[in-house]
Amino acid sequence: MANVSYIARNGINEFLEIGTEKSHGTKIISISGDVLNPCVAEVDFGVNLLRTIEEYTEIKPNQVVAIAPGTSRVIYDCRSLTIDYESFKAAGSDLGTGNIAVFTSTDSLKFHIRNSIFFL
Repeated sequence: MANVSYIARNGINEFLEIGTEKSHGTKIISISGDVLNPCVAEVDFGVNLLRTIEEYTEIKPNQVVAIAPGTSRVIYDCRSLTIDYESFKAAGSDLGTGNIAVFTSTDSLKFHIRNSIFFL
């Protein structure tokens, strides 16, 4: 629904030019976890995840230990991860609704995993 107004104003062809070959348009993501200012952002599909995290949270790429997208599998190697469904699937996880928890320490990651297990 977030893309309807853009498509109505600019047309479907322009919308399909944004993003990747299989993930068209934009994605609304939320970034939380070990960040000072959790946020919600709309980004083009295909942008680099670590650069996006740095842009919106000022967390440097080398500080990221892992990310947890929603309740999906934790991803430890984020260096080449882009925000699109194919990249997350190739990493063994899922982009889902775009909730991305960022971890800069193994202690906070352990805490998150422990809480997730109790939640399930």
